[in-house]
Amino acid sequence: MSKGRTLAAALGAAATGAACAWGTRAIIAQRARTSAPLARALRRENYRGEQVTLAEGPALAVALTAAQAVNARMRRDPGAAACAPVVAAAGLLGALDDFADPDPKRARGLRGHLRALRAGTVTTGAVKLVGIALAAGGGALVLEKSRSQANPAARCVRVATDTALIAATTNLVNLFDLRPGRAVKAASLLVAPLGAQSLVVLGPIAAVAVDDVRGRSMAGDAGANALGASVAMTWARHLPTGVKVALTIVVVGLNLASERVSFSAVIDANPVLAWIDALGRASAR
Repeated sequence: MSKGRTLAAALGAAATGAACAWGTRAIIAQRARTSAPLARALRRENYRGEQVTLAEGPALAVALTAAQAVNARMRRDPGAAACAPVVAAAGLLGALDDFADPDPKRARGLRGHLRALRAGTVTTGAVKLVGIALAAGGGALVLEKSRSQANPAARCVRVATDTALIAATTNLVNLFDLRPGRAVKAASLLVAPLGAQSLVVLGPIAAVAVDDVRGRSMAGDAGANALGASVAMTWARHLPTGVKVALTIVVVGLNLASERVSFSAVIDANPVLAWIDALGRASAR
């Protein structure tokens, strides 16, 4: 495909995603004004104990799914067509975790979900993690079918790498959604090096970034998981296998490290990371 057509598809996807984010969030806000149960379901307490809205999450998931679908349609690329279903699945599974189990004291992290399983409780978080792994595997298989033929061993390596990369990155971005703007900044930095292809992700982010960074809304699991899946699918489609293997090792390592290390503490202790983290955030925060 020509560079011009690739750029046109990315720009069209970015514009569609931004419009969907604004429109979906406006619809949710309007419905919440007339529905007390919906308004209660959307209220969340942030790390400072302040009430913020979770409307950004579903809006971002819808926007990222739409952007990937438009990009695939304009590119007419079977590989691109794998992206929207995976992003949609990540968003839906995140929404399940957000709204079916909104208790802030619920089990968290891989160890928390495993402890709950040993106690005989299947958490929505565990369902989400299994569902994301299955969606990642399906997306990896569709991506592989769209590629030129290679020997079976190489194909198995690519499918396994893509599956692990998609699942782990989807969860990793969600782990950053603990402070205003952190998840959208992380996703932006992770996808930006891909140039024009990053616009498919950056367009929807642009529509929600101000409210997220200023602490007026949060992505929640629905938005952050969709963000992570969108970044991961973009990586899986466009990066060489060797680079993806290296990224998978790093991303899986960060997921495991999060069970023992506080990302917030690491960020706060590093002047550069702390500056990026605080950039644009309301001074009250």
